[in-house]
Amino acid sequence: MSEMMIDVHNTPRQAIEKRIETCNIYIGVFDRRWGQIPTINNPEKLSVTAIEYKKARELGLARLVLVSSAEKEPELQNFLKSISTFETGNWHHRYNDLIQLTAIVSLAIAGLNLEESKGKSSHKNNMESDREIFEFYRQAFNRPAFKGKWQWHSSLRQYDQAINDTIRAINTGILTTRSGKEFLRIFTDMYIANEQWRREKEKIVLRLSNIRISLQNANFMQPNVVGDVLDNERNEIIRSLNKILEALNIERLPIPTEATSLDDV
Repeated sequence: MSEMMIDVHNTPRQAIEKRIETCNIYIGVFDRRWGQIPTINNPEKLSVTAIEYKKARELGLARLVLVSSAEKEPELQNFLKSISTFETGNWHHRYNDLIQLTAIVSLAIAGLNLEESKGKSSHKNNMESDREIFEFYRQAFNRPAFKGKWQWHSSLRQYDQAINDTIRAINTGILTTRSGKEFLRIFTDMYIANEQWRREKEKIVLRLSNIRISLQNANFMQPNVVGDVLDNERNEIIRSLNKILEALNIERLPIPTEATSLDDV
């Protein structure tokens, strides 16, 4: 958090603590390094990241601790051990790379906000709210990356960017152009009321992450194997989404590999 902040009125510690006080949840990502250790008002010799965690815990925020599989500096290893005790510690999740980290965070956000989202008042009933969300999802998936067979797409880099943009859209409610310019935003709570549909959405996010992993490893796989994996994942994503769209009387999307020519892309 501290690296992304600009505050000309408070000390770094005050700025961090004030910002944390405005948060609903804490997500701590711990990789290799212990990090910067403030020398003033820090008798425990905690790093800035550890101070952020401690403040979040004092405020009673929901906390998600994510720990990489990389070897860690001793101070960080000891800190993680101290906050992971059975009686008073936090559950933590391990990740191996950025793609897996993104998937874990995407799946966890809904659970961390579940009780808060249930308690929010709304002028729309659940079905209307879910319909608005899935109409947006339909637009997010109605793009060339989900049309046509994989072999019709030529650029791995551009395709990976399209998948990443799709993941970001369904998690944030914001659609952007390839250059990152926002062109559509859904103005509603992104919480899906229907539990079964919510779980299907989580599965879709996992499949999108699987696609990104396959793209990352494409140079080490046989082309036909990559194509089969990507085509299967995309087909299953659209089939899952179509079942929900049909239940909500929303126009279905074509299955990617059922396109018969490049004109359909």
